[in-house]
Amino acid sequence: MGRVDVAYETSLAMRPFLAWDAPGCGATFCAESAKLSIPFPVATAQAVLDREGIDNFHVVGHSMGA
Repeated sequence: MGRVDVAYETSLAMRPFLAWDAPGCGATFCAESAKLSIPFPVATAQAVLDREGIDNFHVVGHSMGA
């Protein structure tokens, strides 16, 4: 399991955060690697935000480098 660096940032200590792995990145798996284009993880991120009831957010330290 990787580190969630934002959890250690003292200036953000009073802010909630949600850390997730995009499909096919980090510890997640995607059976259909052909779907791993930008629209797929964007749709997945939107689904995660919707499920959690989050409609106002900042993206911090996101990378497509996986």
